[in-house]
Amino acid sequence: AASNWDETEVGLYSTGLGFGTRASANMSFADGYYTAANTYAGFSIGRYNVGAEGTSTAWTPADPLFEVGNGTSNANRNNAFTIRKDGRVGIHDATPDYLLDIENPGLSMRSIYVNHDNTASSSTMYGLYVNADNTAANSGASYGAYFDMTNNNDDSYGQYSLAYSDSTDGSPAFAVRSFVDNDNGSGAAYALYGSASGTTTGPKYAGYFSGNVYTTASYLPSDAMLKTAIRPASTSTTDRLLQLPVSEFEYLRSQYAHMNLPGGQHTGLLAQDVEALFPELVHDAVQPATTPEERRDGAPAGEDVHFKAVDYTRLVPHLIKAL
Repeated sequence: AASNWDETEVGLYSTGLGFGTRASANMSFADGYYTAANTYAGFSIGRYNVGAEGTSTAWTPADPLFEVGNGTSNANRNNAFTIRKDGRVGIHDATPDYLLDIENPGLSMRSIYVNHDNTASSSTMYGLYVNADNTAANSGASYGAYFDMTNNNDDSYGQYSLAYSDSTDGSPAFAVRSFVDNDNGSGAAYALYGSASGTTTGPKYAGYFSGNVYTTASYLPSDAMLKTAIRPASTSTTDRLLQLPVSEFEYLRSQYAHMNLPGGQHTGLLAQDVEALFPELVHDAVQPATTPEERRDGAPAGEDVHFKAVDYTRLVPHLIKAL
C-alpha cells in the first residue's frame, strides 16, 4: 500500500496498491513499484513512472490520464507509454505533443516497423495509409506524413521504403507513390518535395535514384533574379569541345548490381576525360550500400560506390556557344 495514508499520498476516492505508490490526486489509481498518479482521475502502473504534476482536483486536457512506468529509480523516472486526457499518445515520451509521439531513447531498434503480408489476398495492400484532410477553413500546411531525422553517426532515413512484387499479372510495385490535387487558388502543389543541405563536404541529394527516371517535364532555375555577376561568355569553348573523346561502352552491371546500371551498348563521355577539359561539370557521387532488407534471395551485399558523375545539362551552353 501507499507509504503514508494521508492526503499527500492518497487523494479523495483514490487507491494506491503495490509498494511505495502514491495516488495523491482525487479519483486516481496507482499500482506497482513506486508509481505516482498525481493528476485528477489519473491511472499509473509499472515502476517509477514520471508521475507528472498537474491538476489534482479537476479535469485538465494536457494532464496525463494513463502512465506505464519503466524507470529504474526515483532519480530516473520514465514512461514507456503515456496517454493524455486530450487523447495524445506518447511512446517513451511523457509529454506527447501529437496524436502519436514516439521518442527513441538511443535504442538500436526501429521506432515503427510495419510488416504486412498480403500474399494470400488479391486485395490492395497498404503498409501505411495516411489520409490528411485539410479542406476546412484552415490556412495551415497539411502533411500526410512528416519526417524529421537527425543522426550524427550513421546513415539517416526520414523515410525508408521498399516494395517487392512477385506478381505474375504485370501489376506495378511502388515503394513511394504520391499524388496531390490542389484546388486552393494559385497555391503551389508538390506531390513530392525534397531538400538537401548542410555543412558536410560530401554529396548532398534531394533525390537519388538507382534506375531509370521518367518525367513529362523538367526545369532548372534560370531566372536572372537568382544570379549575380552576369556577363557574356568571354571565350569560345569550341577547341575544348573538339578535344572531348566520344566513346562506346557497356556498363559493369554484374559488378555493380545494386546500382541498377542500364544494359546494352552506350555512346557517351567518360568523366575523367570531361574533368580534364571542363572540371566544373564533374562531381563526386556516392551510391549507398544496400541494406539487409534490400537483399533478396541471398544476393550479395553492395558496398558504397564512390564514382564521378557528369552534369550533361551544363554542357549545353558550351555547345550553343560553339555554334
